[in-house]
Amino acid sequence: MKKILIITCSLLFARFTSARDLSTMIQRETKDSLNYNWVQNDKFPTFDVFIKFSDGALGDPKAIPGLTNATFEGLTLGTPRFSKAEIQDSFDYFASSLNSSVYQEYSVLHLSGLQKDIIPTVKMLCHLLNQASYPEKEVNLYSNRMISGLQNLESSPAQLAERVHTALLYKNIHAAPYPTGTIQSLKKLSQKNLKSHLAHFIKSVEKNIYVVGNLEAYQTITSIIK
Repeated sequence: MKKILIITCSLLFARFTSARDLSTMIQRETKDSLNYNWVQNDKFPTFDVFIKFSDGALGDPKAIPGLTNATFEGLTLGTPRFSKAEIQDSFDYFASSLNSSVYQEYSVLHLSGLQKDIIPTVKMLCHLLNQASYPEKEVNLYSNRMISGLQNLESSPAQLAERVHTALLYKNIHAAPYPTGTIQSLKKLSQKNLKSHLAHFIKSVEKNIYVVGNLEAYQTITSIIK
C-alpha cells in the first residue's frame, strides 16, 4: 500500500519536484491514535487526503460480495442533515472531490480540494464518515444502477472480458472475485448492512492517513480529523 500511495503522490508531484526518492519527503507522526504521513507541497494551493483502511473486498461477507465497495461509494447518498444532492452541491461548490477504491486487502478514500476551502471540505468528509445514513430510496437507486450495468455487460465486450478474466484469476485462490458485487449481492444491499459495515471500518479497521499539502493544510487536517 505504501508503494502505491508513494506512486500516487509521485504523479501529483511530477509537475514540480526534482527526480529524487519521494519516500524521503514523507514525514510521519501519530496523533489521536491515527497514523499520519505528510508529503509537503508548498507550490500549489491545493491539498489531497488519502485514508487507507486495512481491509478490502476480502472482508466482504460471503453472501454479499461488493458490500465494502458499496459502503464507500454510498457515503454520499445522504445523512440525517444533508441529502445526496446537497452533499454533491457542497463538493461542487468548493471544487473538491471524494473518490474511493476497494482492492482485495485494503480500501482507500481520496479527498482533494483547494486549500482556501479546506475546513468545510474536510469537515464534510468527517461528517459523512460519522453520519452516513444510506437512505433506503438512494440505496435502491444505487443498487438498480449497478445491476443495470451488469445486465448490460454483453454490450461492452471489453468490460465483460475483464470481469470474466478477474473471476477466473481469483477462482482458485483466497480472493474476492467480484469486489464490486454481483446481481444477487447487489439486491441484498440495505441501509442496515451498509451502516453496520461502515461502523466496522470506523471502529475496528486500522487506518493510515496520507496528506499532500503545505504545513498549514496538514495542521488543519490533523486538527479536524479525529
